[in-house]
Amino acid sequence: MNRPDNGLYRLATRDEVKQCQMEVLGAVDEFCRKNGIKYFLYYGTLLGAVRHKGYIPWDDDIDIAMLREDYDRFVREFSHDRVKVYDSAVTKDYPYTFAKVFDGDTVEIEAMGKDGYSYGIGLDLFPLENVPDNEKKKTKMYNALRLWRLVRGIKCSSLRKKRSAVANVVLAVAKCALFFVSPVKVVARMKKIADKYKDEPSGGVADMMLPYKERSIVDKAFFDNVVDAEFEGRHFPIPAGYDGILGGIYGNYMELPPEEKRVSPHLYDAYVKNKTKEG
Repeated sequence: MNRPDNGLYRLATRDEVKQCQMEVLGAVDEFCRKNGIKYFLYYGTLLGAVRHKGYIPWDDDIDIAMLREDYDRFVREFSHDRVKVYDSAVTKDYPYTFAKVFDGDTVEIEAMGKDGYSYGIGLDLFPLENVPDNEKKKTKMYNALRLWRLVRGIKCSSLRKKRSAVANVVLAVAKCALFFVSPVKVVARMKKIADKYKDEPSGGVADMMLPYKERSIVDKAFFDNVVDAEFEGRHFPIPAGYDGILGGIYGNYMELPPEEKRVSPHLYDAYVKNKTKEG
C-alpha cells in the first residue's frame, strides 16, 4: 500500500477514523430518512449497537445493509457535497460487489491486490438479495457464485512473502491462466447471478457474496420494520428482527469471544488532510 505522496495528507488516528466514519453514517442517515429509503446497521455494527451501544471495542469499521430495491435507489440517487458513493452500477472499474460510501476529502488504501485500492474513510453498504425458496435453484445459484468468487479471489490476490513458495507458484500459474479475465467483469457476473431472483417472491434474503451457509440466509420478515438503536451516542435504524438475525449469524451473540479473537480483521491505511500543508 502506498501513502499519498502530495504532502496534503497525514496518517489518521483511530479516533479520527471513527469520527469520519460517523460523519459519513450521519450523511447516509439524513439522506435515507429524507427520501424514504430503508437501511439498517448490519454485521458487526449491528452487533455493536445491540451489545455495546457503539463500536465493538476491537472493531474499526461500519457496515450497513439495504434490501436490493432500496440499495439500487440509494446508489443512483445519493448526493452530498463531500460524501461519495462507489458501486459497480455507477462507478467505472469498481472491483467490489458492494458499495463504498466515503468522505471524498480522505484517503483509505486497502490491502487488496498488488497496489491496493484507494478510496476514502467511510462505510461499506451491502445489498441483501432474494434467495430462491426452491432448493435446486438455490444450490445452482450458490455453486455459480462459488466459482466466480474463486476467480475473483485469484485476480485480487498478490504474491506475498508470508505464503509458502508452493502457494505462490500455484497462485502465479492461476493468475496467468486468468490474465485476460477482468476483475470488473467478474464482479458484474457475480452481481448478475445474485440479482436473478430479485423480482420473485422469496422468504429469505442474504448477502450473496459470502460463502453459502444456511445460517447466512435471513428471514425476510425480520426486515419488515426497523427500530432505532443507540450507536456512539446517536440513534440509527436496525431491523426489528435483530435478535433472529444476530442469532443466526453469530449464535450466542451477547457472549464475548475469547481474548485472542478480539482483533480487527481489517487491513488498511487511512489518511486525512494535513491542514498545516494546505496553507
